[in-house]
Amino acid sequence: MHGGAIAVIFAAGHSELVKKLVLIDPAGYPVHIPLPGRIARTPAVGDYIMQVLGNRFMVKEANDNFHRYDKLGEFMKGFKAQMVYRGYKRALLSTLRNFNLSDQRISYEIVGRQGRPVLLIWGREDRIIPFANSDMIRNAIPHTIFHAIEDCGHIANFEKPEMVNPILIDFLMRSRS
Repeated sequence: MHGGAIAVIFAAGHSELVKKLVLIDPAGYPVHIPLPGRIARTPAVGDYIMQVLGNRFMVKEANDNFHRYDKLGEFMKGFKAQMVYRGYKRALLSTLRNFNLSDQRISYEIVGRQGRPVLLIWGREDRIIPFANSDMIRNAIPHTIFHAIEDCGHIANFEKPEMVNPILIDFLMRSRS
């Protein structure tokens, strides 16, 4: 969750440690935070709601990652397994409260000036992060190699691995330097 934006922030601050960057439907520009996420940000109330209803909300939101549901069952096995780890809900709550999901523009612009190879992949039917946000990222990082994945939601690498994996392999092999 939010891995792309976190990778961008890291790359912006530690350019010497990042040779190339792959982003798949990353956060960092305006997004809609669903009601459960907004409630969770409220101290005390959010803590209680997360303890009592957190699993139900997280499972519902995880469903929204997909455009087509043929791989949802396989995905949910792994997703539900991570939910039982001690500290998982606390970490998610901390992310919702302390990480600005909608304004990482400056970090993206810094990465754009650094000049490293950047691959951006986006599921055209993403319901988590709007497809239109891909334009903002491409404006901030003009040299981005961009691939829109048709008939695909938020986690293109899981929903359409047969399309995404060859793109990833080609990018990683080509940009060895």
